[in-house]
Amino acid sequence: MTADREATDSGEKHTGKSDFNAVIKVGDVEFQVHKDVLGNCSEFFRALFKNWSVPDQREFTISVVSSDVMKVIIDFMCDGCVSVTEENLLDVVLAADFFNIAEMIDRCNSFLEKHLSLGNCISVWKGTRFLHPVPPICRKAFTYVTTHFEELVSSKEFFQLTAEELTLVLERDELNVREENNVFEAILRWVDQNSEEQKPQLAKLLSKVRLALLPLDYISSTVITNDLVSSDPDSLVMVKDATQTIRVIKTFRPKVLAFRNLLGRPRLSTITLLACGMLMGSSLYYIVSYDIRVDSWITVTSSLPTQCERFAVVFLEGFLYCIGGYTKLAVTNKVYRFDLSTQTWRQMPDMNDRRDNPAVTVLAGQIYAIGGSCRRHPLKSAERYRPKEQQWRLIAPMNECRSYTSCASYRNMIYVCGGFNGRLPLQSAECYCPDQDQWTTIASMMSRRAGLGVIAHADRIYAVGGANGRKVLSTVEAYNPKTQSWKAASPMLSPRKSFGIAAVEDCIYAVGGFNGRSFIRAVEYYSPDKDAWSVARNIKNISGTCGCCAVQGLSNMGDYMFPRDCLPSLPSQYHMSRQIQPYKSVVY
Repeated sequence: MTADREATDSGEKHTGKSDFNAVIKVGDVEFQVHKDVLGNCSEFFRALFKNWSVPDQREFTISVVSSDVMKVIIDFMCDGCVSVTEENLLDVVLAADFFNIAEMIDRCNSFLEKHLSLGNCISVWKGTRFLHPVPPICRKAFTYVTTHFEELVSSKEFFQLTAEELTLVLERDELNVREENNVFEAILRWVDQNSEEQKPQLAKLLSKVRLALLPLDYISSTVITNDLVSSDPDSLVMVKDATQTIRVIKTFRPKVLAFRNLLGRPRLSTITLLACGMLMGSSLYYIVSYDIRVDSWITVTSSLPTQCERFAVVFLEGFLYCIGGYTKLAVTNKVYRFDLSTQTWRQMPDMNDRRDNPAVTVLAGQIYAIGGSCRRHPLKSAERYRPKEQQWRLIAPMNECRSYTSCASYRNMIYVCGGFNGRLPLQSAECYCPDQDQWTTIASMMSRRAGLGVIAHADRIYAVGGANGRKVLSTVEAYNPKTQSWKAASPMLSPRKSFGIAAVEDCIYAVGGFNGRSFIRAVEYYSPDKDAWSVARNIKNISGTCGCCAVQGLSNMGDYMFPRDCLPSLPSQYHMSRQIQPYKSVVY
């Protein structure tokens, strides 16, 4: 990293020998410096030269840093630039904090933010958490730890955590684990790798596991049979409480299948599902968010700036884009952007073509709007939006006209399947290569499908539902780009067309739509590993056609989740064998 700084107040850099009037000694190494230069950059050195020494003192011994780090510090104060590596950066940050060099701290923190990794995030958090005030990099490093926890468990850095530090990590709602058993197994690995004196810490660590989120069969077969757990009375009590909590949930079946008590308090996901559409029987448009950990929908906003129907939605870099659609007057080429951080709308540049129900996707940081219809005529055209340019540009047209189609991006290609050509639903599919600006026909699907959902997931392109001209389909098929062939997958539980579709974590979600008789609010999700569909909570407020997209990477992700402190308490007739401590925010 290179950081440049303005010259000192005198307007000159004090690097000449005539300017030297002090020597900083670090071990056997001596640094010739000028007192005014160091004093202008650092409150520590200003106090050292003026208040903590005699006026004529020339030599000063510093023992809190190494000579290598001291050289980096002095080079920055004298020359205004510094080169650091990932290996010494944390030591430099701590030294800059000790010497109170605010400008250098800011520069180093900016560098650290860009270079946080599995190999340094724990060290950065541990090294900065006791600084005052707590620097932003400390919080970002901690967030990196909780977000990448499952990967960190397999790293050497994980075992550098003390019992206290591991407790702070495990207690967070933001701990990103897909299954709570991964937390339990991480504790066992930590205890096993540490010394015998750490084994008494098991009960303290186990108290941070959301044990009531574990399956009963896992508790009976793995948790309670573990030698460390079975030999510890406090741990056994917690397992008993968790078992009772699970039975209470099954008995009372609350609307929200979770409790705010620590044993059953669900973690926050790093990804959520947003759906946009109109409330049936009204002109109100809603954005709702699905919390996969709680199986519940919450309303984000009901103030969309457009009265369009059949618009498409896509997520890119913290923004939700609503693209095209149909009003009572005409098909539109309007585009609106919703800032998910501030929850405010902004109108963006118009598309080149008006598009009713376009297919949209994101590839390499750019938005593609493909096909759709205008004045009931299916379109071949497609276009691309670059956020930096804030401009739409037409790309090569498809080989076929397609309305009521859907698309997905996968490995620098865009796949478009099915749709309606003005006469009948299509069975064909094609893919677009941005590098060549060319569409290529691929193997046709097994069924004709219009109003289908297309999604890329687990190395496959899935074509879901739709209508074949005679009936609405529940069937699903998957395209393998390697073998260039389609294969049937398990059908949905409900037939549907014109619905929302998105991939969240390991599953594909189908939301709302039309079943051939009426609009529905039913939601279901598909697990490729199990090749099976399961029922999720019906969508809130929106009924019928809607657009969906997966959203992640937001700094305010909690705004799109069910509030954990609003979860129900355990029923009053349920008595726990010990009092569960209320949730507390982490102290960095």
